[in-house]
Amino acid sequence: MEEAQSEIEWLKDNTVLILNSMEQWTGKHAELHQFAYTHTLIFTVSGTAVWEFNQKRIELHQHSVFCCPYGATFCLLEASDDYEGHLYHFMIYQKNNSEVLYPEHDIALWPGILELQAADDLVSLSNGLWQKWERHSIIEKFRCQIDFQELIVNIFMMHSRSGSHSCMSMEEIRQYMEEHFREDMTIESLASQVKRSPKYFSALFKKKYDCTVVEYISKLRLQEARKLMQRGDLKIRDIAHRVGYKDEFYFSRKFKKETGLSPIHYMKNAKSGIIAYHSGILGQLLPLDLIPYASPLHPKWTAYYYQTYRREIALHLSAYRVNEEWQHNLELISREPAELIITSVCINSEERSVLEAKAPVLYVPETMNWREQFLHIAAYLGETWQAKAWLDTYDEQIHYMRDQLGNRQESRTAAVIRFVNDRLYVESDNRLFSLLYEELLFLHSKPAVMACNQNVTWEQLASLEADVLFVLVRQDPETRKNWLRLQKQVQWQQIRAVQMQNVIVINSDPWLEESAHAQLRKLQSLQTLYR
Repeated sequence: MEEAQSEIEWLKDNTVLILNSMEQWTGKHAELHQFAYTHTLIFTVSGTAVWEFNQKRIELHQHSVFCCPYGATFCLLEASDDYEGHLYHFMIYQKNNSEVLYPEHDIALWPGILELQAADDLVSLSNGLWQKWERHSIIEKFRCQIDFQELIVNIFMMHSRSGSHSCMSMEEIRQYMEEHFREDMTIESLASQVKRSPKYFSALFKKKYDCTVVEYISKLRLQEARKLMQRGDLKIRDIAHRVGYKDEFYFSRKFKKETGLSPIHYMKNAKSGIIAYHSGILGQLLPLDLIPYASPLHPKWTAYYYQTYRREIALHLSAYRVNEEWQHNLELISREPAELIITSVCINSEERSVLEAKAPVLYVPETMNWREQFLHIAAYLGETWQAKAWLDTYDEQIHYMRDQLGNRQESRTAAVIRFVNDRLYVESDNRLFSLLYEELLFLHSKPAVMACNQNVTWEQLASLEADVLFVLVRQDPETRKNWLRLQKQVQWQQIRAVQMQNVIVINSDPWLEESAHAQLRKLQSLQTLYR
């Protein structure tokens, strides 16, 4: 009991836990990055799943519990077929001296993962909670608050009785490898941490991650080497030693085998000094085969770029809510070398003065469309020929897609709407959807009297008479739940595009980005739908 109490020192007489909402997740929720607007408790009812929390992966097994803190980002990366997890979104409040409740965001219920044993009673309690929550009754919701407190108490009590496992999971081992790949690691030492024989561990790793332990360590080391090469101020010998290779010649042979270029040629071709000050700039550089030294990256706000290029880009600037943390970004940039900074013109005067003092700055006018911005950047970098070649290939795909759509005359008018909380809005910025209206030649749906970005009624939505509805659904728990309910309503089922089965749910990434690479990703997503 003393162990349990030591873990809940934050619990005081004036502490209140309030359950905001509850979700049931399965494997179909994989790859949805979420921002934790509350504390979030995750209880694994059955199966196994790999989650990512603030850029770190963890593996949750049946009856394990993890608490994601307020302000973190989390994502279900993969799950077994029988996986079921209950997510409890809740707030912690404490009273001040004036008896006023105030939210506590920095409290952690417990550190790390709790692995519970013989937790069938806890599963029954959690299943009962979920059933009550789904009934949408005021009395049942009130009862859920009581049951949630009981759930928390039972978790602490069970953990204090059973203790936690001392061995690492496979996912924790992989995380360990990602943090320590520069050091000498042997299969024997890694296997001992999961209490497996080296042979069994190697086979298990290969089956789970589709590569050998040695291949994975090599991949991590070479990714780090490419980062260091972009700096341009290190010798090959120093880079080899920094990433874990004692023999620079062995490193050079390994690097050329994996990349097709020798380290010297790679460093010569690398445009190491470019800083992409906004994430959309990265989308203009990638088609030019340029990876900047620095760019805004975040597992939720720039999920695709983060997943694909986080190991290629040396310096990760904050991507939180479109340049909200610009002072932090300026501090990061001040410590690093830079040959060129590319940014939009929409920055404040302090940012301008700091950036211009650091390096030459290329401003990209917001008045230009994505093609003009792309060519503007390419011309400055001396890559106009490559930009035009890329555009020629892109336009060929556009014409092919137009031909495909030409055979579907019944679906030519389109409208873009947003669904937020429990409301529908007509999308206002048509420039973001130039792919639909200017390139693929979808027709705007019948003009309606409603103003853009205002909540629309069922009658107004029906008056659009769109053959195709593209719907942006905000990815928060309440909106997703309301979206499922909306699709069952009679008024929704009477909408023209719904009856034609032409409702396409699209993601803000890439549809709310205007860059060459984002346009290509949008086109590829439509090509998949219209095959």
